[in-house]
Amino acid sequence: MGNHSKRPQTMPPLNRVKVEVIANPGPGGTIAWSHEIKTPGHSNGNKVKLPKGTGCQIDFDLDTNGQDVRFDADAPFFCKDGTADPCPSSLTSEQVMVDSCDDDKLIVFDWNYGNPVDLRYQLNFVTKVGERVNPYDPIIENGGGSIRPTFNNS
Repeated sequence: MGNHSKRPQTMPPLNRVKVEVIANPGPGGTIAWSHEIKTPGHSNGNKVKLPKGTGCQIDFDLDTNGQDVRFDADAPFFCKDGTADPCPSSLTSEQVMVDSCDDDKLIVFDWNYGNPVDLRYQLNFVTKVGERVNPYDPIIENGGGSIRPTFNNS
C-alpha cells in the first residue's frame, strides 16, 4: 500500500527506530500482543522512547508467529496526545503520520516537536479475509524539541 498522507514540504531529519510487534495466541482465539524495541536507547520499559530534539521514523515489523494476522492497511495506526483512557479511535495527534503500510510492516513518522508528551497509539490488525483482530495499544514517550514539519497547502 502507498502513502497514507502526503509528504511534508519541509521535514526534520528523522532517526530510525525499529520495533518488532509480536502476535502470540491468546485466550479465546484472541491475540496476546507484545513488542520489542530493537533500536538501542529507545526503550523506557514498555514505552517507545524518543529523545529530545529528534524526530523519528518508527518501523513496526510484525512477527505473526504463525497467527492469521496482518496490519490493517486501511487504518493501521490511531494516535492521540496523552495516555488517558479510552484508546484512540482515530489519528488525532499532529505529532505523527503514517508513511506506508503493508501486511507485515508499518512505517510512522513521529515529528517529536514542542513540549515532551506521551502519545497513546493503537496498532490495528485484520485477518487475511479482512476480519478485525483485537488491537494493540502501547505508548510513545516523546521528548519534544524537534522541528515541526510544514506542509504545502496546494
